[in-house]
Amino acid sequence: MDSWTSASRWTDLDGPVFYLEWPGPRNSPTFVLLHGLGGSHANWVRAAPALSELGRVLVPDLAGSGRTPRAGRSSGVAANRGLLSRFLLQICDGGPVVLCGNSLGGSLALLQAACEPDSVLGVAANGAALPPAPGRAPSAVVLSGTAIYALPEVGEILGWLRLKALPPEWLIRMGFKVVLGDPSTVPEDVRRLHVELVRDQQAEPDAVQAFVQTTRSILAWMTRPDLARAYIDAVTCPVLLMHGGRDRVVPLKPTLAAAKPDWDVRVFPELGHVSQLEAPDVWLDEVRRWVERNGWAGR
Repeated sequence: MDSWTSASRWTDLDGPVFYLEWPGPRNSPTFVLLHGLGGSHANWVRAAPALSELGRVLVPDLAGSGRTPRAGRSSGVAANRGLLSRFLLQICDGGPVVLCGNSLGGSLALLQAACEPDSVLGVAANGAALPPAPGRAPSAVVLSGTAIYALPEVGEILGWLRLKALPPEWLIRMGFKVVLGDPSTVPEDVRRLHVELVRDQQAEPDAVQAFVQTTRSILAWMTRPDLARAYIDAVTCPVLLMHGGRDRVVPLKPTLAAAKPDWDVRVFPELGHVSQLEAPDVWLDEVRRWVERNGWAGR
């Protein structure tokens, strides 16, 4: 049995929510790991079991992603931030927790830290799409990758093509080429899990609408840099910002320019957008050192 099969859990937060759970040592922090747009808990299965040596680990699928259906809920950024808040309250007794987020998950983690600071010990974000630094325009790569989905009907057609029209194996193979510096690093069992989840999404009648709604919500957030920047400026907890030097999805330079001066920043020159999937040991080493520096180990 795969470790993530035995770790499977469900809860109800105005609808079903799927998550993975690994117990950790007593008197240790809880880590909640958040996936990005189009991702799922599968993006974390290489890093999560070893991370549980530092504390309890929880890996939820956000609304409309992975095995969590929308079920009448919104899959927009604000709604998924609200879902995260309820998850922390119900499953983590309100926190505080260490939030680890990849891409959109990193942005959600920072939003949670800004909106409910008492619920978050710290944020470890990798490949996060940050709002632009003051005086700079939003990232053209991020905007162009999401703006086309804002077009009426066109966005739905593209979403259908992305999620429904192609074989799951092909979608994962091509997707890994985009988000990873070296796709060959992913073991076959983890690759199969990703394919299985794509197949499940293709059978989900609401999957396209959920993906398009999330994408449009990201665009709305990134095109309001004043509002987005206000959330970033409100984050007061320790932040570890990690980024792959070969990230093809979120540009490195704008992200570094948008980082706050007191954040810890680490760049992985050879890695892509989903570093915890591509090189979990590298990601874990940075997170472990950061946790120890902040005195959270065995707290």
